[in-house]
Amino acid sequence: MGIIVPPSAEQSDTLRELSHRNAKAALLAAVSTIVVEGGAYIIYRTFSSAVGEVIPTLLIWLLWVIIATPIFSASGERFIDGLVRGGIIIDTTGVFLIILAIIRQEMTILGAIEIYLIFCSVGLVEILLTWFSSDVRRRFTISAAVILAMVIISASPFWTNGIIQSFHPNQRDKVATIIRAANPVFATVDCPTDGVDFVWNERPILYEYTILGRDIPSRPVPWYMTVAIFAALGVIAGVILSWRAWRETYRPLGG
Repeated sequence: MGIIVPPSAEQSDTLRELSHRNAKAALLAAVSTIVVEGGAYIIYRTFSSAVGEVIPTLLIWLLWVIIATPIFSASGERFIDGLVRGGIIIDTTGVFLIILAIIRQEMTILGAIEIYLIFCSVGLVEILLTWFSSDVRRRFTISAAVILAMVIISASPFWTNGIIQSFHPNQRDKVATIIRAANPVFATVDCPTDGVDFVWNERPILYEYTILGRDIPSRPVPWYMTVAIFAALGVIAGVILSWRAWRETYRPLGG
């Protein structure tokens, strides 16, 4: 029989210890988010585009969450540290979303909450995947791979043409719906309602390179479908991490 080794008392965290380890990193995460996301809004507010200011700003905010969340999370000493540091990015963005809903008629409070939940589901999956390694250097490597994967997923209109066309014509509409539901860009763009005149597939670069919205109908998908997809991925990643942590903590000794 193996001997069960209980977790060390030194592994337990107090709130003071948690704050002490993460104060500087959390502050840096919050300040950098304020600079990037506030700067994005100011730029688009100053130099108006054909699709207004809200949609481009939201897309920059989404990109920042995708890039910054796993990077800040990877720098933590423990998983809870990574959760705090990555969560600061998402929560600061959530504050900006509420502010945007207050000052811009194109965004509603409900839309801001929906986008925040989308960002939370995406960011949580990134954090969990980043912590598949206990080594800091490997975590940064994993975070880079996670960022690349999320960017590829977000660019799905440009590389899924062959996948969609490989299905029977009667099934292509359903496949397109799944692809759209798994894309956080679509979910984010669909949340603002009042006064937003943005039909993504009518943008010249999209209409030329993707069949979505051109040859295949591309209907808006409820935001909660995107959240559900990433939440399911997060549950799977969380179960794997929990199992690995349990195996390492209660490791049998002897034969």
